[in-house]
Amino acid sequence: MKLSSQHRTFSKRASFFLLSLSLLLGPGCGGNNVKKEPSAEELYQKALKYMEPRGLFRTRNYPLAIETFDRLIEEYPFSDEAIQAQLRIGDIHFEQKSYPEAIGSYQDFLRLHPRSPEREQLLYRIGISYCEQIGAIDRDQNNTVQATKYLKQFLQEYSSSDKAPEMEKKLKDAEGRLMERQIYIGRFYFRNKEYQSAWHRFENVLESLKEDSPLRPKVLYYAALSLEKIGEEEQASKFYEELVTHFPDDKHASRAQRSLEK
Repeated sequence: MKLSSQHRTFSKRASFFLLSLSLLLGPGCGGNNVKKEPSAEELYQKALKYMEPRGLFRTRNYPLAIETFDRLIEEYPFSDEAIQAQLRIGDIHFEQKSYPEAIGSYQDFLRLHPRSPEREQLLYRIGISYCEQIGAIDRDQNNTVQATKYLKQFLQEYSSSDKAPEMEKKLKDAEGRLMERQIYIGRFYFRNKEYQSAWHRFENVLESLKEDSPLRPKVLYYAALSLEKIGEEEQASKFYEELVTHFPDDKHASRAQRSLEK
């Protein structure tokens, strides 16, 4: 039986539709081959694997880890994994000794999560990061100032922590460095014959130093020298006497004794 022209046209259209549908769906049913996006947990575990040591030299692929953590945070910003990813990025910077980046990551995290159970560890690492960047006394001491700030904050909040003794020592060292900086400036003034400015600098240091500070003998000596230069011999003698009486074994004591015997 011959098909009518109308029937043949319908058959062609139906065949074309079925062909188009099969191309759209591809092999299989219902588009099962559409690529599935990784979940937050999968991205987190993938990033952690990049942080594991691999190969003969046990290297870690930190750049890919950070890239994957960043992707996780962008695609799943409100997930628990995103919170952990923020922490791990800071940890990577810390392990690589990229301390400014580590500080920035940890500070951002604490601003968003001030009551996090990780707070103790983050304050510790921020303090350590600033300590690691402390420069020579003839350089800017902003890192030292920031170190003392975070070390004090840690000790105030976590005085019973097992890290407290380490932080107390670092705080003592940082405060000593700031005092040494002031002494350095005072001696600079003295060398340049700006004796009044030198005296005021040493006076401020003496007010801040503890009586048994190992820096005190040096400051007493230079304070006395500065006072002599501005004609305050009587007050200078008091500092010499304190130096000789309380620090007789210090190298500055013999010089002070000679000045008293003049």
